Amino acid sequence: MTKRFPYILSSILFILLFALVAGLSIFLMPVKKMQINLIELKGNIYLPKEDYLRYAHLLNKNEYRYLDLKTIKDRIKKHPYIKNAEVRIDGFNKALISISEKPFDAILIDDSKQFLVTEQVELVPLFEGTKYVDFPLVKNPKTSKVFRMMKFYKNNSDLITGLKILAALKLINPSLYQNLSEIDLRKGKDILFYLSDSAYPVLIGRGNEIKKTLCFNSLYPYLTNEESKNIDYVDLRFNNYMYLGINRDSVKSLESSI
Repeated sequence: MTKRFPYILSSILFILLFALVAGLSIFLMPVKKMQINLIELKGNIYLPKEDYLRYAHLLNKNEYRYLDLKTIKDRIKKHPYIKNAEVRIDGFNKALISISEKPFDAILIDDSKQFLVTEQVELVPLFEGTKYVDFPLVKNPKTSKVFRMMKFYKNNSDLITGLKILAALKLINPSLYQNLSEIDLRKGKDILFYLSDSAYPVLIGRGNEIKKTLCFNSLYPYLTNEESKNIDYVDLRFNNYMYLGINRDSVKSLESSI
């Protein structure tokens, strides 16, 4: 038995060495690169598929052989409208991109600049050809710094005030929200908003903006009849009262207690 021990030991070492070499050969064997022949995208609403693919440099089929799924995902997620993206490949070497776009609440206009405002108060550039952007305008919020793209502005109290007015109208009266065309924050001065179907501005001033907006909502049905054509403006700056400015052709001014 003692004489056979060196033989057994050498056999075991040989087997282990052979297994190690075989394992390394498999591990180091070059993996065949994934071949992508076609790229498709779904989930788009605001922009055509081609616009997203063009932005991500994914339209040139001659370059597909250099791509993998991670590269495709990283490129497509860089588009400012994209919130998330998932990429997989089917059995026909087709890369399938599924995207979800950021929810937008308003369009911000500051001087000559336009931004889409997300629900996270991120400012996103408005791309040419964007569809379904019939959002209310929020204009001229007070700010100590220049508004910049792809930045978050949750700390801008004036912009937040305008967005809160929009959120309140959207919650209590979706039809009035749809009719709201713009909120002018006037760089910190008295706030005005305008309706699409009415020529008169609504002046809500500063302070208790949500309460005043709710008051206007309760009286809005009475301001949409034929006689509303005589209204020059609606003034809600004073607590518990709404004043109507009547044009010169009217006989008298009206004051309504609310």
